[in-house]
Amino acid sequence: MRSRTTFDALLTVAAASALATALFAPLGGCGHVGASAPPPKVYSPIGDFFDALAEARSARDRAYALSAPSPAELAVAGSNEDAVAVILRRWATARRDATVEAERAYERALRAARGPEEEAETRGELAELWLGVQEDVEIALLAAAPTSYRDDPSLVSYVQLDIVEALRPLRDKVAGHLEKCRFLLRDFPGLGAAMRKCETAGQRLTETGLPHGAPSPTRDAGAGAAMAGGPRTIVPTTYPKPCAFAGSVLVRGAVFAEPTGGAPLQTFDGVTPIEVTSLEASDAPGGRYKVAVSWPYALEGYLESAEPPFVLKRQVDVVVTHVWLEKGARVSAVEARGPTARALRDLVSPPAPAEVAGAAAPKIPTILRADRRIFCRDLELAASPSMPPEAGGPLVKLKLDAAGVVPLFRASGGREVARVPASEAHIVERKGAFAHVAGTVPLSFDGWIRASSLLLAEAPAPR
Repeated sequence: MRSRTTFDALLTVAAASALATALFAPLGGCGHVGASAPPPKVYSPIGDFFDALAEARSARDRAYALSAPSPAELAVAGSNEDAVAVILRRWATARRDATVEAERAYERALRAARGPEEEAETRGELAELWLGVQEDVEIALLAAAPTSYRDDPSLVSYVQLDIVEALRPLRDKVAGHLEKCRFLLRDFPGLGAAMRKCETAGQRLTETGLPHGAPSPTRDAGAGAAMAGGPRTIVPTTYPKPCAFAGSVLVRGAVFAEPTGGAPLQTFDGVTPIEVTSLEASDAPGGRYKVAVSWPYALEGYLESAEPPFVLKRQVDVVVTHVWLEKGARVSAVEARGPTARALRDLVSPPAPAEVAGAAAPKIPTILRADRRIFCRDLELAASPSMPPEAGGPLVKLKLDAAGVVPLFRASGGREVARVPASEAHIVERKGAFAHVAGTVPLSFDGWIRASSLLLAEAPAPR
């Protein structure tokens, strides 16, 4: 039996009860129960799959938009536990209702699926939908605690593991969808990319069940190529605190004695990884990272790096389905809050401040900076040079508008979903006055653009 801690008192019974009651009372009996493998499925679609999936994704986006209350939002309640509970209950109820609505929409998409690829994609997104609820609940509960407690690794892990137990019915939902993905892969080998979301959700399900300080079980701690010119091997990333990182990192920059100004104590060439016992998220975009270096020199200070020192362990959507940061993309970690931090990647240099922070979100996002708050366990230290992923099809230059971006549409002649600062892309297909393109620089995107945005001598003939 674990002893009660001061943190238990801070996360009040009223607040925890409000979340549990609002989120899980209506979900009884919906958990996953292991069963024998069903026979191969025969598809009899009801309705249009693409329309149903678009409706489901819109409902999912509405649920995602109901982000957990921040510490600043909860601070207005002061030390009044009842007021905190009211804020949490209001958020949790809205998040639950929106998520259940999205689940129902996804179930309609499943009934309309015409084959295993469409079913696998839909089940992967359903698993991600419910995993997102667990992450938001954890953020909400930790936001109710003072900063000094949010950063204590043992107490954060205590709360996290208690949340895992409280959300067992929800995690069983996720496991049920992933089990059906495994049956699909058994019955229909070669699904390939269609299983990507199921695989990513499976890894997240495992990692969200571990204490935040534990290394991922998918990483081989004994692996790592020998460093050039010496016997040292790459040290895998570990987490001495919820948003502090230890291990090997490849940086080109310098360590300073102070957070701003001053002369460098030591510079690094970006050729050989260094080893750190602690590297913390910076306090603000573009700021230095508090660091303790253990090799090749032992020193403490503040790291200023020419390239972000972190990489993503999973894909992070910017505009769902159409714009995203790939697994392995380099990002900055900023403004740690308990076990979370903002993952930033500037796509133009420098982005206009009014367009990336503090301004009302435009109806059609202009993507000048990728900015998402994620769990720090979804980041690791960048121990090798970054390489952009490859995309197939003819590579062409794109004609940017006066703002330096190109409009991206959901479909040929469809709704505009984003504006990206991409100067080149690969053509997937042409259809009338539109072209389906995909690209990986400065971030990954997939969608349709007007054919007039293509700069090429001989475009592929329209189909």
